[in-house]
Amino acid sequence: MLIERQDPRGRPYYWIGGDIPGGHLDEGTDIWAVANGYVSVTPMRLDLTAHEVISELQTWKFQPQSASYG
Repeated sequence: MLIERQDPRGRPYYWIGGDIPGGHLDEGTDIWAVANGYVSVTPMRLDLTAHEVISELQTWKFQPQSASYG
């Protein structure tokens, strides 16, 4: 379940919740670890790179621009 809420400044944030996860308590699983008082850590990676576009971008000719601040 995903619940949208607002912080004191009116900005949205999201609360993730729901029923207690179920499953088999097989040793070595996340569910087993949490049920036995351990922390379950799952390394994840989110890669949204459009790899199929990289070769096209490498053909683009860019001209340096001077930075303008003010």
